[in-house]
Amino acid sequence: MQLSATTLNVNQPLSIDVSASDQNGLVGWSLVVYDANGRMIKFLDGGTLQEELLLSKRIQWDATDRYGALVGNGEYLLVLSLLDQGRNFRRVEASVRVE
Repeated sequence: MQLSATTLNVNQPLSIDVSASDQNGLVGWSLVVYDANGRMIKFLDGGTLQEELLLSKRIQWDATDRYGALVGNGEYLLVLSLLDQGRNFRRVEASVRVE
């Protein structure tokens, strides 16, 4: 499982490339954005997958919080969680700087 992110300029959305595979079949994913104080800023739910063995997706985050307001400059933590058919969770983290 891999998650890559870089610096985000608030004038253009951040494209987050996600790739994962699981021999049991992936059934769901989510991406949560946290601020530097650990507060949840945004939750992106990938919905239900049809037991996919491979997930390759580009997710966009537009530097807004869950209310649609632009977030402030600073470091943010992106947490990608995947759920497989056996109800096993996998999690990967990446940081991004908003300027």
